Amino acid sequence: RSGKIIVTMTDTIINTGAVRTATLENYTVDGMEVEGTKTLTNLGPDVNGYPNFSRVVSNAKITLPDASFISWNANQTITFKEGFYTKGMADDVILIAGNGSGTNRKGNPFSYSIIEPLLKNKFCKWLVKGIIETTAGGKTISIDFGDGSCDRLANLTLPNGTIKPIL
Repeated sequence: RSGKIIVTMTDTIINTGAVRTATLENYTVDGMEVEGTKTLTNLGPDVNGYPNFSRVVSNAKITLPDASFISWNANQTITFKEGFYTKGMADDVILIAGNGSGTNRKGNPFSYSIIEPLLKNKFCKWLVKGIIETTAGGKTISIDFGDGSCDRLANLTLPNGTIKPIL
């Protein structure tokens, strides 16, 4: 890794209205150039009283050594169901909703939508619940991350409706 990650903050992120913006300057990982901006905004509590954040990824781009690249933009909402007000992240439980779009390394457009919010428990290294749908080349696939169990299992639904378990 080389380059800089520059983070600016308007306030402590725990406060409603606080904005944290991360930009990359000459940043590379394993010979790949990484560009873009990620902005996290504390929206305050949602209708159920849970801490709620907006995460916007703008002009993200990864350029590979062969000069091909992947680019995208995304808009997500992150809701803390548990652990936001405790020290550390080990007890955090978050829901992620949203969508994004971009261009793959062959220059073809793609998009994704989170159909059912993705559930992430910080004590588990995998997503444990939720459905995400991706469309590229006129074909749509979806991944169902399961019932909330901490396992690495998910189901991939292919464009023809075939369901395949994936690890």
